[in-house]
Amino acid sequence: MNQFTFNGNVGSVEKLETSQKGTSIFKFSVALYAGKNQAGEKLTEWVKVVTFKDLAERISAQIAKGSQVVVCGSVKLNQYTAKDGTHKANLECLAHDVVVFFGNKEQPKQAPQAQGEDEVYIPNEEVL
Repeated sequence: MNQFTFNGNVGSVEKLETSQKGTSIFKFSVALYAGKNQAGEKLTEWVKVVTFKDLAERISAQIAKGSQVVVCGSVKLNQYTAKDGTHKANLECLAHDVVVFFGNKEQPKQAPQAQGEDEVYIPNEEVL
């Protein structure tokens, strides 16, 4: 089974879209800490995250750039040739669960319901 669970900080956030068949789609990227290079500089890897249906609608209302998240889903490696002829690859995660931690980053579009809580768990009902 292809199961990928990771945590990191949200980078770019796209707007909620609807497919021609009426399915909600929400995409965002997550920065993963990948250690340090020999010069001591932090290394970052990026994962593109795609959510669908109810999860897409709920997470799009809660997530903001800089939010800390934990994502669970299946992962695939997309390989392609760039315009300059170099071979490149990126990771894409089709998420089925997302946990959002707000902390001190940019405020979400909607605050958590319970006063004093700084975590929102947004399960995908299809998995339950």
